[in-house]
Amino acid sequence: MVLDMDQQPPLLREAVERTNLFYFSQMAHSLHLVDNAGELMLVHRSLHPEHNRKMKYDVYRVDLDLRTLVPVKGFNGRAVFLGWDRTVSVAAEAFPSITADTLYPGSDIIDESNKTIGRSRNQGSCFDVKG
Repeated sequence: MVLDMDQQPPLLREAVERTNLFYFSQMAHSLHLVDNAGELMLVHRSLHPEHNRKMKYDVYRVDLDLRTLVPVKGFNGRAVFLGWDRTVSVAAEAFPSITADTLYPGSDIIDESNKTIGRSRNQGSCFDVKG
């Protein structure tokens, strides 16, 4: 959804037409929007029972002008940390311990006031999206 400020009063509109690009199940999949240095990206996380219930990650660039999702194979040299509630893109060159175009899934660490205070990541659980 995007806010169309050209209309009075402003209107909330669909950013992308519903598509058959991927199947979505609320029980086994999740969608995560991320601002990737000014470019809107969508990460589709899905559980694959036929592959020992491992997670699969697909990445798309959101084309707001054409209202479509464009499959991509990277984050333009950035790394993305993906939690259940928040997703963050960072410049890989700013942190020597992370790798560009890599997705780092983890769990958000929430404090008693329901604020994200950190992230937990299993050692070795990262995905090269250029793969």
